[in-house]
Amino acid sequence: MIRTTCVFCLLVLSSCGSATGGRPVDFTMQMELVTAPGDADGDPRTFTVNDFAVELTSIRLEVGAIYLFEKQPLVDARRWLDTLGNALLPAAHAHPGDSFFAGGRALGEWVSAFTYELDRDDDTLMQLGDVEGIAGWVRSFSIVFAARGTQVGHVAIAGTATRAETTIPFRMTVTFPADIESRRLDFASATVELSESGALLVRANPAAWFEGAMFERLSPPVATSTVELDPDDQVHRAVTTNLRRGRPYSLEWQQALP
Repeated sequence: MIRTTCVFCLLVLSSCGSATGGRPVDFTMQMELVTAPGDADGDPRTFTVNDFAVELTSIRLEVGAIYLFEKQPLVDARRWLDTLGNALLPAAHAHPGDSFFAGGRALGEWVSAFTYELDRDDDTLMQLGDVEGIAGWVRSFSIVFAARGTQVGHVAIAGTATRAETTIPFRMTVTFPADIESRRLDFASATVELSESGALLVRANPAAWFEGAMFERLSPPVATSTVELDPDDQVHRAVTTNLRRGRPYSLEWQQALP
């Protein structure tokens, strides 16, 4: 794991260094929740999982960094990093600026840790700030959960799951191991072009976090108490796995009006 972590750090640093030859552009970066495809008019905090109607009442994400790359994501980034590490780490001639990362150049990045937090009625759009990037097409991106999440939890979610006459209030906290590779989600696909004077939306689909979750395996709470999910619960395991997959995440570019 130490080897893989070192390789990922080197790849990000080297690809950022190799991006200096392109045309610089300034844009803003934002983050928001989105609904599943085909449900554009719905609230991303309400969805159905295996016949359970789920409503999320609070969400907190501790995000450390967002990286934008010019090439398609690898089919299995983790396995590729392990393989590449065997060849890369012993090489004394590796220098920052060499492009070892199969995703190519880093066209932009947000490296200031932030907390994305909202309750039931909050607007899901969060303004992060201005970014200096490189003009071009972004084909993949990755998000790294913040190191501070090791102490407070990288992700905290609360809500209810209802089927027929059964309602289960639940709460869960997901804490990944401290190393950067364990805090990084798999490289996600994207097709957006960075240009001057626009906004890049980093979007997360909560319904995809709960894909495969089986609330029927949870015991209904006593009276009005909330079920505290622990890492051994199937729902917790499903969400933990999906949080680091690329599928729940996407990018959208919004060009500024002239």
